[in-house]
Amino acid sequence: MAVSNGLRRVSFAFATLALCRFALAAEADDTTFVIKNTTGTDIVEVYATPSHHSDGPGQPLPKSAVPAGASVKFTIVNGNCAYELWFVFVDGHKFHTTMDFCDFDTYVVGP
Repeated sequence: MAVSNGLRRVSFAFATLALCRFALAAEADDTTFVIKNTTGTDIVEVYATPSHHSDGPGQPLPKSAVPAGASVKFTIVNGNCAYELWFVFVDGHKFHTTMDFCDFDTYVVGP
């Protein structure tokens, strides 16, 4: 009986460890980055699409306005590294670029 109780404790410990590891792995899959707007014009929408899905901007990121002179942090759940970024400015101007957020975590829009 003592052996089976010990085995249960070890099994429970391994199950707990596996669950913690799974939770950390899921958190690590999020892509977090900062858009810094150094232009004199507000960005009213930011779009981020994984580079391998480069068929257009899709939907804007939630709360994607980046005022002139400000920085805004974004998190994409279950993201990846390489993104196509589209920016729409208050004056209607649009800008498109690519970024690898595994190498850099901040993209500066402007000079």
